[in-house]
Amino acid sequence: MGHPLLEEKIVWSLDVIKEAGLIAGIFTSSFVEDAQQRIKQGFRYILYSMDTIMLSKIARSELSRLRN
Repeated sequence: MGHPLLEEKIVWSLDVIKEAGLIAGIFTSSFVEDAQQRIKQGFRYILYSMDTIMLSKIARSELSRLRN
């Protein structure tokens, strides 16, 4: 997924958040696999992609459908 040191800190943060009895959240890339992996790790609040990226993908998809 990411740089090993970053991944280590993400896991550490997740552990601290869980120990505090809080819900852990994270931003993921626009790849479904990244979001699925974070869910498996124990994150429960997943910010998947960004609105602008998602809207752009939808717009491209719909435009492609119109052209076909």
